[in-house]
Amino acid sequence: MVIVEIRAAGSDASPRYERLDATILNVGRAPDNNLIIEDPYVDAHHLRLDVGLTGDWRVTDLQSTNGTSRGRQAIHQAHLAPGDQLQLGKTLIRVFDEHYQVAPALSLADLEHRLLDFSGWRPMLALVAVLVAYVTLRIYLAGDGADAKADAYLVGIITALLWPLGIAGVWALLSRLLRGEARFRPILNLGLLAVVLSTGLQLLNSLAGYNLPGAHSELPELLIIVGVLSVYLYLMLLLSTQLQGKWRAGLTLVVAGGLLLSFGINQYSVQDRFSALPRYDHTLYAPSLLFRAGVPAAAYQQGLDRLFETADDLAETQN
Repeated sequence: MVIVEIRAAGSDASPRYERLDATILNVGRAPDNNLIIEDPYVDAHHLRLDVGLTGDWRVTDLQSTNGTSRGRQAIHQAHLAPGDQLQLGKTLIRVFDEHYQVAPALSLADLEHRLLDFSGWRPMLALVAVLVAYVTLRIYLAGDGADAKADAYLVGIITALLWPLGIAGVWALLSRLLRGEARFRPILNLGLLAVVLSTGLQLLNSLAGYNLPGAHSELPELLIIVGVLSVYLYLMLLLSTQLQGKWRAGLTLVVAGGLLLSFGINQYSVQDRFSALPRYDHTLYAPSLLFRAGVPAAAYQQGLDRLFETADDLAETQN
């Protein structure tokens, strides 16, 4: 007895199976065949399978119009092993004996399926709402609240949402090419979660760096970005590719290591001993969110002229 799996080439539809007792199987579109294939690109009598003893199977193409191939190799007569796949027309068939060992059942509780379950509209809308609220608050606190116009909020929100959408589209396209399905919604939700999580942690780090005396926020901020990006990259490789776990982990470690190495090189190259002038990061930190006493943002901005004059006086004094 043999079992034949039949499915359309390039289709995601479930295959059909036929159990046949004959030792010589004629395959084609004609109704007198042992195995009837409903494919206009298959001949009426396309090929013959001799399935006697296991390991001594043979396939013979009956001079069909479109031929028979195994993989990319066209065949006319060849030995056939259980599990080999043949293409005739636009149909794929695989022949098994009754003792063929199938792969173990896939788990519905593994990490990949848990991520696929993260595709609902509710978490998506919740993450979008958090991201919109953050962008709105950031733009409002950048001035005194009255300076920002409606178009500034609109551009900020659209820009914040376009990045996750664009990146999710690229990963979904890769998933479509490599796995046969786009998986866009779980990929988009994970991207939004990565943005919200990274933004929230960076905000907490900035608050700690400003409000806690002596706190240094540059390295923790880098570790936050690298950590979130590494986890995100690993999960995207899991959803969008068929790489094995060790390759996913290796590629993720290479990217994370590259980011940390580039940061270390940059930090070393800007040390004061390599420059005639003291290091300055060209950034002004306005006190927008404070846990301790501070001046309002508008008053802070008004005092910048006096601050720069003082800095110029100190520079002239040192020269």
